[in-house]
Amino acid sequence: MRTIAHINEEVMVREFLRAEINSKRFSEKLIATLDYWGIPKSIIENGNLNDRENFIRRWLLAERRGYHRGTHLFAGFPRETEWKTVMLEEKDLPNLLYGNHEEWVELSAGSRKVQDGVYSLQKQCSFKFLKNICGTLWELRDKLELPYKTPPIVVSHDGEKLVLLEGHTRATAYMLAGATEMQVIYGLHTEMDKWMWY
Repeated sequence: MRTIAHINEEVMVREFLRAEINSKRFSEKLIATLDYWGIPKSIIENGNLNDRENFIRRWLLAERRGYHRGTHLFAGFPRETEWKTVMLEEKDLPNLLYGNHEEWVELSAGSRKVQDGVYSLQKQCSFKFLKNICGTLWELRDKLELPYKTPPIVVSHDGEKLVLLEGHTRATAYMLAGATEMQVIYGLHTEMDKWMWY
């Protein structure tokens, strides 16, 4: 992999929320939270990295996903993570793992490798949890061949394992489209193995 730029956590938080607000699976609850508190969607879609907006976005990610609270998706996730944008190269992609979520483990036949999930999908799309997103996967794959810009995927790393934090569906679609590289937001911490889904 090659480093593109060092970034701070505020960029990761904004891009994470941008991905969620555009997700068929996750947008409904996030938009409901925005509406309840009277927060405009523009704070995510076109947000600035000023202190006020950063505070609101961190709160949203904490409320929705447990960020900095050590709960839900971020249970055990190390706070002092180093963030970068990097390009995963062709040699990195076979090592990219799904988070340790039951449905993605099943799709990849236990290996958690995204490439094995792709292999399963190419044979069939009968996995129960995928019935509602198979259309999305194939639609995304077709768009990515145009190419089509999606929010960046977020991955975690402890120096050994490269594990998806956000963007399981998009990562799968990229590899279905035959991607040979993938630009991602990359979080590095030597204690990443304490993260619940690592």
